[in-house]
Amino acid sequence: MAELPRVVPDKTGFIKVENGTRQIYWEYFGKGEREVVVLLNGVGMMTKSWHRNVPWVYPDYDVLLYDYFGQGNSSQEDEPYFIPGFCDYLVAIMDELGIAKIHPIGVSYGGFIGADLGRLYQQRLHTLTLSGILLTRETQFQMYQDLSLMFYRAPDPPAFELYTYYLYDKIYGEDLARQTYGNIMEKTRKSFYDRYHDKRHSLIRLTEAQKGRLRRPIHGLVRRSGRIILMLRQKSLLGPAPGRGMAAPAPALRRLRRSGHCHGFRPHLPKSGKPPTPRDRIVSPRQESWRQRSNC
Repeated sequence: MAELPRVVPDKTGFIKVENGTRQIYWEYFGKGEREVVVLLNGVGMMTKSWHRNVPWVYPDYDVLLYDYFGQGNSSQEDEPYFIPGFCDYLVAIMDELGIAKIHPIGVSYGGFIGADLGRLYQQRLHTLTLSGILLTRETQFQMYQDLSLMFYRAPDPPAFELYTYYLYDKIYGEDLARQTYGNIMEKTRKSFYDRYHDKRHSLIRLTEAQKGRLRRPIHGLVRRSGRIILMLRQKSLLGPAPGRGMAAPAPALRRLRRSGHCHGFRPHLPKSGKPPTPRDRIVSPRQESWRQRSNC
């Protein structure tokens, strides 16, 4: 599939947080005349990681990106990070830019941010989409987190590089591995290693912040090619499960072929050629009834 021309932010900036002692970096695509989609980073991402995906949303909708602590151009001190704090910082950016409501799309780690946005700031959301996260607390995911932390904390630097090879075996399904194995996967691995090999504390703090976040069912988009959600559970989630407070995945979203970055997806364009609205992509009638029942 042909890649769309990249776009550059119309605005960039920082907000001061934690009594002015820390900063959060943000980028805004648009003129403030449309509804705003916020693409929430995965753990190893930064705002630049989304630049290949932004054209699929913009200029039909404005797009807001930001880096959490430990990512990109935001503060990266070795101190505890808190996911509710990441939500507070996003709302502070919205207030600075005069944005009343957003369509957040949380991918992987960003799904935890999205889940807490729904819990803490439901009145500031048009819709909420989560992808590539667990819907319940899973022992095997906890085991994976614990193993990741061991590699991050290992005093021997080669241990972390070894982990970067293991990482993609863990999170890629067969389809995605087949598409990216070789140069694309190696480029992704090396980018991750170069970004974090001398600041592993950021990965430690980001990972520690997500422990125990999910305490209730969450609606998510199930990707056929991922393995963070266990394969058996993915299969069971590909159909509707209203009794568990979850809905079938929105059919208008499908995975975008990886382009050397973390997880990504694009809207599926209908035959008319007109992109669906964020609400079309995210909320079906069945999902709307779920949203009304949900308390998260």
